Amino acid sequence: MKKSLYFLFSFVSLLSNAQTKRLFGTTFGGGTSSSGTLFEYNIQTNTYDKKYEFNMYTDVGIGPIGSLLQASNGKLYGTTTEGGAVIGVLFEYDPATNIYTKKIDFNGDDSGGRPNGNLIQLSNGKLYGTTNSGGAYASGVLFEYNPATNTYTKKIEFNYLDLAGSGSAPSLGGLLHASNNKLYGMTSHGGLYAGGILYEYNPDNDTYSKLLDFDSAQKGSHPYGGLIQASNGKLYGLTSDEYASSLGTLFEYNLENNSYTKLIDFDGAEKGANPYGSLTQASNGKLYGMTSQGGAFSLGTLFQYDIVTNTYSKLLDFDGSQKGSSPYGSLMQASDGKLYGQTLFGGADNMGVLFQYDYSTNTYTKLKDLNSTMGGYPYYNAGLIELKNQESLSTNNNFKNDIKIFPNPVKSTLFINAKEKFSVYEIYTANGRKSMLGVLQNASSQIHVSQLSRGVYVLRLTTDNGEIFVQKFIKE
Repeated sequence: MKKSLYFLFSFVSLLSNAQTKRLFGTTFGGGTSSSGTLFEYNIQTNTYDKKYEFNMYTDVGIGPIGSLLQASNGKLYGTTTEGGAVIGVLFEYDPATNIYTKKIDFNGDDSGGRPNGNLIQLSNGKLYGTTNSGGAYASGVLFEYNPATNTYTKKIEFNYLDLAGSGSAPSLGGLLHASNNKLYGMTSHGGLYAGGILYEYNPDNDTYSKLLDFDSAQKGSHPYGGLIQASNGKLYGLTSDEYASSLGTLFEYNLENNSYTKLIDFDGAEKGANPYGSLTQASNGKLYGMTSQGGAFSLGTLFQYDIVTNTYSKLLDFDGSQKGSSPYGSLMQASDGKLYGQTLFGGADNMGVLFQYDYSTNTYTKLKDLNSTMGGYPYYNAGLIELKNQESLSTNNNFKNDIKIFPNPVKSTLFINAKEKFSVYEIYTANGRKSMLGVLQNASSQIHVSQLSRGVYVLRLTTDNGEIFVQKFIKE
């Protein structure tokens, strides 16, 4: 309980301190030895700073892909697909001291190889991730890492030979920690139709279940991104259909009845083609993503999907030198409300760009042309995170007496009565994982939380002018 309270104390601090607006990410290439970089972008000063260079001539790891994770200790964790003693590493970066530390060498057979998916942290303090290869069947593993003890544990081995079972090559988007406290992920290959699977892992009892076989024609195939859980409790994802005649899908998976629904078939010029990243739900409740190809210039698109009206909108065509091309990653929404992302190619040096997109004004802004010196080629599921700090516990209490949130504890519906209208709500677990997000229409509103697991949560409410109210509640 003491540990959970520490997580909660730290996280309320993270939500309340709005001064830090720094994004961190990695590039697959560039740097002195062309082995990738770790960088920081300050969205207040519009400055890009290379913080660390990966080096093929040492054993620190090379070729990072995916997004970084900020753990409860404030440090950043990530993986490289190659390098180290054998075939990839798990690393730690301390943004306070700018110190990089290799924590784990992946060796192929025993611990897996080519770690690729984004890491997540559960309330037990441990990190979970996947490797693309290695393990007993050379098909990848699901692993657990304890940063407190520097201990690695292999939990699941994927098996391409088991057509009815576990799939192979876990997708580059990593795992999702859902509101039922289970983990969900996909594999890019294997399964009954060799097009990958959607699976569930329960960390409480170490049980693994295949939920869906991707079949190309009906359900899409070869997903490379990860899943997200939207504010309605359903899972959403993308398939690339990389080896099929089709061009990819956007789909929905309902955990309550284990049903799959294909929502969009990507078609090339109009909607884009072959998405490789993950979706992001923004504070307006809509989903945003990118395709690697298709669009007006066949160089990819940025799109929006409304889960309420089931409507798709193409917002942007990537064009090469000006806007970048071939985005293989995912978008993120920063505290300024804008979306940030990267492209694999395009820009002045054809090594990708870092960009900002404001969906409220439909405005694209190129922030940085990536290059061989500062880093380039942000690859599969490349994403950014906004650094949170743990310096204060001050919250905006200007209207704390003008708002009532009840009942607390709550079983199914949380009621909000306020004098001032809040536009957006977010619900986080005690260790900082976003569980729900949505839009509030009136000063008096309600949020259905029955799908949440029992435990302590943080409710974050934001007004149209950026004022924030934070309160703890208990889900029974």
